[in-house]
Amino acid sequence: DVCSSDLSIRLDSTVKVGTTELPPGDYKVKWTGSGANTEVTLTQGKTKVTAPAQVVEVRRNNDGIATKSDNGSRVLTEIQFQKQTLVLQNSSSQIAGQ
Repeated sequence: DVCSSDLSIRLDSTVKVGTTELPPGDYKVKWTGSGANTEVTLTQGKTKVTAPAQVVEVRRNNDGIATKSDNGSRVLTEIQFQKQTLVLQNSSSQIAGQ
């Protein structure tokens, strides 16, 4: 089990994580915990955002991200690495009736 990893991703456009908008660029990705009780932190310089996530063991050929459109914003939904995928628990989409 990987408790904390230091990997990086590139964002080609502005995406939201929770209520924070992250501008394009390269971000360091760290996470702690495992399974559904994982916390992911993205860092670029002084910009730092943490979000709850779930680690899913999926093997891929390339690293990448997945986003969804939400009220005109792109919301980060997955950070995909070759050995596992971090599925972000975006609280805004989890609340029923809002």
